[in-house]
Parts: sequence; C-alpha cells; structure tokens
Amino acid sequence: MAINYTKLKCNTTLLSHLEDRFIAFDTETTGLDCYYCRIIEVGAVLFEKGKAVRRYGSLLHSTDYVPREAYMVNRISSAMVRNAPEPDQVYRELVAFLGDALQGDTVIVGHNATFDMKFLATDLRRYGYSADILYADTCALSRKVMPMLPDHRQETVAARYGVNNRQSHRAVTDAETCGEIMVRLVRDLREDESICDESEKRDAKREKSVPGDEGQAFCRRLACLARDRGLFDEYLCFHQAGKLLHVDSGVPLLSVNLLCRHPYLVTEERVLLELREAGCLPEGAETEDCSGAEDKFFEHGVRVHAGEQLEELAEQILVRTLDACEGSKKKILSDAQARWELRRDMELYWKPEM
Repeated sequence: MAINYTKLKCNTTLLSHLEDRFIAFDTETTGLDCYYCRIIEVGAVLFEKGKAVRRYGSLLHSTDYVPREAYMVNRISSAMVRNAPEPDQVYRELVAFLGDALQGDTVIVGHNATFDMKFLATDLRRYGYSADILYADTCALSRKVMPMLPDHRQETVAARYGVNNRQSHRAVTDAETCGEIMVRLVRDLREDESICDESEKRDAKREKSVPGDEGQAFCRRLACLARDRGLFDEYLCFHQAGKLLHVDSGVPLLSVNLLCRHPYLVTEERVLLELREAGCLPEGAETEDCSGAEDKFFEHGVRVHAGEQLEELAEQILVRTLDACEGSKKKILSDAQARWELRRDMELYWKPEM
C-alpha cells in the first residue's frame, strides 16, 4: 500500500488552511522505533475556525506487553492494552475520522509530528490502508515563533501559551493541547515580518493579475465551459500580464489579447494543427508565428486572428488541451504535495466567482 507523508513549510497558504480546518493528532507507543515498537493509543481532534469540534481516541490491543519505560511515561499498562479494542477496529474508526486528511486535503498537525507520522504510516500500511498525508509540526513552528524558550517540548510551549493539558502523555488530551498550541502559533505567525512581507507581495501580484471587465466576461465563459465538461475547473485560473490575458491550468493553455483593435490569441502550434486536421479551425482564421514576450509561455507559440469567432476558437482550444492532458493531470492531482503546490500557485491568479 502506498503511504506518503510530507511536512509542509510555513507560508501564507498553510496558515490560511490551518485557520480554517486541521486535525491535531497524537500517539502513545511502546518505544521509539516505528518498526519494532507499537502504537498503544491514538488520539485525533478536529479543529474548525480555531475551535475543537470533534474528537476520536482509543487504546488498542497491538501488543500484550508494555515495557516499563513506556509505562512510566504514559501510565498505560499491559492490562489496559490487553483489554483494549483490536487494531482492525481502531484503524477502521480512525481512518473514518481522519477522512480527507488521508488524501492531503486536510492538514494533520502534531508536536514533533514526524515521529507520529512514521508510526501512523507504518500501522496504516500494516493494516492495509493507503494514505498521502500533509502535516505541520507545532514543535518546528514554535522554534520560529519563540526561539528564546529553554526547550520546545509540548509542555513548555503549552505553559508559555497558558494552555492546560488535563492529562499529559495521553493521546487525545495531548492532541487537543497540540491543536490549541497551533491556533495560537498561527495568530503569532500572522504577525511575523517574513510572513507579512510574503503575504503583501502575493496580494500585490494577485491584484495585478485581475483582468478588466471584458476579460472577466471572457474568463467566466471559459470557466463555465470547463465546469460543464468536468475539466479540472478547480485548477483553471486567469491572469492579466500587460495586454495579454493568460489562461492556465498548471500548464499554459492559451493567451488572448482583447485590448487591441484586432483581438487575437496565442497557443501551441500543435493544437492549431489538430484543430485544422479536425476541420474545427474557423474559416478565415489567420495564423502567424510569434516571438518574444507573447510566446515565452509556449514551446512553439502561434498567433491566431479569428475575428468574431475568437471566443469560439478559445473554447475549442480549452476543451482540446484539457482533454488531452486529462490523464497526466489526474496523475498530478493524485499526489497530495503536487496538488498542494498547484493550489498555492493558483492563489496568485484571478478566478471568477461561479
């Protein structure tokens, strides 16, 4: 079974997702080695808009013996584990609770999270599950926010923020404490100069990319077409750069100049050849090679003048190019990290409200 887990860097995209929704997660284990030791308790808490809204936790009968060293930390005894639910049941319930977090659509949060992700990935594989997890680490983020602390153990960071852990070293309460820490870290990180500077630069770039009224109407028509055809409309975006309006879906699809006396579009030469062979190129359309700024987005760009049929031609190009890359696009979008990076890129550009 494919199991991937990727630690996310701190940036405005991550902070926005964490402000909206995340799942705090924690494990208690029999030791430090994820291959030879076992998880004996899992805890997960869903946070939405900074509030804990749902919890899941359970001991599990993954072993009959808990070493004394582990017991001295978490006070989970061998008898408690032997009387706990079987791992098959626990992981069935845990997977249901984690939901889309196992596809990377909700970020998982932990303190020293790589440790927990290694154990979780090992057990998910052991019990026949697949996962592609994106996670953030409150320990690493606390080092960024509070480098002056003597250490960055969860207890120390919680005390600094005034977060009370009702029962330390138990999975659900540790997970909830971790989540409360993350809520406060996000607030502090929003005031971090480097984050603020990045945010301002991205806002300025996004503002420059907004098309004019005519361009927005053109974009809405293409976006509606993509949505009606089920062609990755979530990843279709637009950005104005000078006179050219670019249509992008992770790869450049076409560019159009609607601001000149004789509007035209630019796209790949091979796409126009396919349209011509299929008899779909509008009669009277004139093509010419283009160079310089206009074709830097395309390997072999061609300029097309199609008069009143320009929008119709743009629609045909959109459908043809998105259809052609559907297989490769699905492959990209099946990877949580690639999907995350693509979404982050898309944030820089304008999308019509549908």
